[in-house]
Amino acid sequence: MKSRALLALLAAALLTSGCAMNNNNEWQTIVCSVKLLNEGAPIVSAAANVTDPMNPYVPLDMISVRFWARPYSSASTITSEGAYSAFIITGYSATWTPGANAPAELTTYNVTRNNLSLRVPVNEEAVTQFLLCRQEIKQEAWYPAADSAVIYTANLDLVFYGHVEGSEHEVAIPAGTTVTFLGAISNN
Repeated sequence: MKSRALLALLAAALLTSGCAMNNNNEWQTIVCSVKLLNEGAPIVSAAANVTDPMNPYVPLDMISVRFWARPYSSASTITSEGAYSAFIITGYSATWTPGANAPAELTTYNVTRNNLSLRVPVNEEAVTQFLLCRQEIKQEAWYPAADSAVIYTANLDLVFYGHVEGSEHEVAIPAGTTVTFLGAISNN
């Protein structure tokens, strides 16, 4: 009787841990990861761009993401023309965590499962962009005005979703960064 209970407990533990590991990016045929956000440059969201004082404008906050795909094991050989030879990015979520001076209302602009489409071939890199801040955020009363000296930061937790080409098994790829909010950017 004790051996049956022990066997049932071991089977339940294997099933539970097997399911958890199966959704891990590192356990897929091709592992995809975020290599670089915004090409390594600081990420800034500004109300206005006044690099040309005669022609200021409200910038679109598009952020580039460089992904890299590799076989899960160095012993694996996956050709770029074969089956399961790429990783497909299908979407992303973005969650704001306001810093010390940042408004709590920033979290109302969290993004849940927005579409994104990118094919990352094995042993290669691919770049896409996503919208960091919609234009409505720059019209909020708490967003730094173009003529304001207010500056604050917030952490941005990102999760990209995708699957190996030829499979529908979705995995999550976490990433994150810090964003600085300010009134205006210029050459000064």
